[in-house]
Amino acid sequence: MLLPTKNNIKLLKLLRYSCKNWFEVLPDILTNNDKIKAEFRNGKIIQCNRYRLIIAFVPYYYFSHKLGVFSDSDFTIFYEVYLDINKKLKKAIDDGILVQSGVGGSFGYEEALLFALIRYLKPSTVVETGVAQGISSYVILKALELNRRGRLMSVDLPNPNPNGYRYANGTVDPVYTPTTLGSGWIVPDELTDRWTLLIGRSKEILPTLSIEVDFFFHDSEHSYENMLFEYKWAYSRMSQKGVIASDDIGWNRAFRDFENAHPELRPIIHGLGYEYQFGLWRLNSIKV
Repeated sequence: MLLPTKNNIKLLKLLRYSCKNWFEVLPDILTNNDKIKAEFRNGKIIQCNRYRLIIAFVPYYYFSHKLGVFSDSDFTIFYEVYLDINKKLKKAIDDGILVQSGVGGSFGYEEALLFALIRYLKPSTVVETGVAQGISSYVILKALELNRRGRLMSVDLPNPNPNGYRYANGTVDPVYTPTTLGSGWIVPDELTDRWTLLIGRSKEILPTLSIEVDFFFHDSEHSYENMLFEYKWAYSRMSQKGVIASDDIGWNRAFRDFENAHPELRPIIHGLGYEYQFGLWRLNSIKV
């Protein structure tokens, strides 16, 4: 059940804003019904579980409207990407190649923001660290394809161990990529023309890249040292319209320390931060 916490009140407001039948969907959410059919204000009907509705489709509907990039076709494509990802992950899990806990971040809030922001910003160069199955890569590449411009450069050091990856401080990250699949295996072949995948540690690969970055997204090793290193590298390479995005900002103080060291940076969308484990900074004004 959704208790009346600050976060859940925000989510329920987003639900009311986005769905025509939010008053019908709401009881399903409150009673933990996993099968939900929701009709959005544009008339689009989707069927998914309550978790995906709350953390992916409602936020995407809301933020794409706020950014002024919403379209019926984009909404349909975003839903189709989810269906394709869900189908591929289910098959890999059913075949015993992958376990659910090792997937990493599945389709949700992060993907909603990435898709809407890439469509809004229309960046020429996107750099991503941490690929794993390639869920975020897929979403970014699809948005770039719709923009008809831009390339994605991804850096990944895949962990093949189903038991996860242990950081120096003892923290265990459960994400792994089966060697039979490889980094970014979920990305369709037709999207790879815009993609460069570099295998190795970000500390070794990023310094070799002499590029200007319009959009940077951290989702690799979430150790304090690595996160701070990547933020600093991204900051030193950002274009004037640049954006730095980061997942899992609550794992340590890297996000806060970098933010405190750069008061000239401002969050793109207020109210994300530690509530959603997702951070976004801008170097220029983006009205949201």
